[in-house]
Order: sequence, then C-alpha cells, then structure tokens
Amino acid sequence: TPLPEPVIFGEAVAVDDWVFVVGGRSQVFGGEASTKVFAAQATDGALGAWSEVAELPMGRTNHELVLVGDELVVVGGAEAEGGDANVLVARVRFR
Repeated sequence: TPLPEPVIFGEAVAVDDWVFVVGGRSQVFGGEASTKVFAAQATDGALGAWSEVAELPMGRTNHELVLVGDELVVVGGAEAEGGDANVLVARVRFR
C-alpha cells in the first residue's frame, strides 16, 4: 500500500501489528522536513491503508527512530541544516 505522499530520509518501525513512518522529506535535495507520522496495520501478510496519526512538534529528517518498551523515541536529525539535541517520545502501546 503506497504512502499518502513521498518520504525520503524518514524512519519506519514495526510495533506489534502496526507499521509507523516518522518524518523525512519529499525529495532528496531541498524540501522541508516533515512533521507527519503515518501508520498502517499489517494483517495476514498485507499492509492496510495508511493514515496520518500524529504530528511531530517540529519537522524531522535524517533522524533515528527506535521502539523502547511502549514508546517510540526519535533522536538526531534536524528540521533544517545541522542537528539538534531534541528527543521526541510518544507512547504507542497502551495496555
């Protein structure tokens, strides 16, 4: 299932039966860092429709994304030139 828009330099992670795509930008040269977070459910080997499930408080591209327990953590990257020290955390599992 294609994403709703092109994403390059974003990150993806699987959480249970969901796939999340965070940040990135739409083209290799130029383009603004994205604040969008997309998710799609994987069922029986097929990926469902993507939906925008959240927005980051700042654009993020060329970052790292990891699942730590119940939370996704975004580190590194930046909105524009250079990097920054912001760490973004969002809960994705609710038990």
